[in-house]
Parts: sequence; C-alpha cells; structure tokens
Amino acid sequence: MTVNYMQAAATARVGTFLKLLFRWRGSVWKTIWKELAIFLFLYFNVRFVKDFFETIISVCFYSTLSLSLMEMVDSGPISKT
Repeated sequence: MTVNYMQAAATARVGTFLKLLFRWRGSVWKTIWKELAIFLFLYFNVRFVKDFFETIISVCFYSTLSLSLMEMVDSGPISKT
C-alpha cells in the first residue's frame, strides 16, 4: 500500500513540513515524540528551579561575603610604613 505525499509536500505553508513528518509512516518523530516531550518538560522545569534558587543563593552568598570583608577591613588598622 502506497501513500501519496506529493500533494502535501507541494503546499508551501508553515506547518506543512511538520504535518508531513508526522504523517509519514516511517517517521522517526513518531517513535521519539513522547520521550522528547518528557525530556523537554523535565529539562525546562529543572532549569527554572535552578535559575530561581541560584539567584537566591547568589544574593545570600554575596551578602555574607560583603559582611565578612567589611569586618576584616574594620578590624585591622591600616597604616603606612
């Protein structure tokens, strides 16, 4: 049984190529689209959480570092020799 793809490929619309990929019986996308969707969902969730907490940790670290440096500067006398 043959499937005619030429009529679908002849139209020049934005989503035509993607529709043709999913219509094609031997398409690789049909086998991996579920895993790809799960991977992308997990990737963007982990990235969002990492970016959100990284800013909080960075602010806390910077505050702690600046306070420590201020204490070090204030504790020792600065003299010219």
